[in-house]
Amino acid sequence: MGQSYSPIRTSSHARDHRWTGRIGMSYHFMSGLAPYASYATSFNPLLGSGYDGRAFLPVDTHQYELGLKFQPPQSSTLLTAAVFQLQQSHVQTADALHLGFNTQAGKVRSRGLDLAANARPLPDLDFSASYTFLDNTIVTDSRYQGKSLTQTPRHSAAMWLVYRQPDGRLRGLRFGLGLRYLGSTEGDPDNSFKVPAVTLVDLMLDYELGHLAPALSHASLALNASNLGDRRYVASCTSLMYCFVGQDRTINATFNYRW
Repeated sequence: MGQSYSPIRTSSHARDHRWTGRIGMSYHFMSGLAPYASYATSFNPLLGSGYDGRAFLPVDTHQYELGLKFQPPQSSTLLTAAVFQLQQSHVQTADALHLGFNTQAGKVRSRGLDLAANARPLPDLDFSASYTFLDNTIVTDSRYQGKSLTQTPRHSAAMWLVYRQPDGRLRGLRFGLGLRYLGSTEGDPDNSFKVPAVTLVDLMLDYELGHLAPALSHASLALNASNLGDRRYVASCTSLMYCFVGQDRTINATFNYRW
């Protein structure tokens, strides 16, 4: 008679709890400048387990941030700049030895810069832009020390122009056009190749129906399109054989009614 085999079954149990805290300080000058500093800790339990069946450990994070906000008196313009550092333990990353599984790095340090601007250059035109520089390094790990995490762009940026129709039958209609830049990312834990950067175009329309008739004063319509040009691209990879295709053009129409 032949022998029969049953699959190996493993089970794990975790009960994770931790205190977290946050402290910050800011001072607002009459000139519109507002420097600030903050420190925060966070605790994020992870679901799942690695290839060996052991449950993932929670991610512990310590974050330091220094920033400056500036809004000139009697102006709608707001400019912000911030530098930050995050120290994370047990960050989840792709397991290069076992396709489709994740593992946990020892410690990851992320340093970066955030810049943002919001302004109204014309009475009916709003402008917003943001840029993030992120340098992350695995500082403690038996295999990937000195490497960067996958799926994490070093540079990313976004920009929007939104126009509001001031009068006429379409008074209140808002039309917006946006650009998103997603920088290149590491394609595997060994950082042996990169996923190329991509720039995408987005669009938005929204309209308060109360401008057409008072009875519709609580209703609105919205249309949002992402990746308007339907660009085909690779969003990210965790190994040479395990990549994710970017989302195709997506259009959502929404009707809202408030009461």
